[in-house]
Amino acid sequence: MKCDVDYCIYNKDFSCILDKIQIDSTGMCEECILISISKEDLEFLKEKQLQAVKTDCM
Repeated sequence: MKCDVDYCIYNKDFSCILDKIQIDSTGMCEECILISISKEDLEFLKEKQLQAVKTDCM
């Protein structure tokens, strides 16, 4: 099944690796487990991505 939730542990290349899932009333997968990332890592990665965007725009 197609999956657009990049931070779900079951998402691999935009596909769910589970064989069977349940969809709730909002259309979300009930099995979704989001990865945790530290605030420091998040800020580092955001800054790195921002620098890449700035470089690409020049």
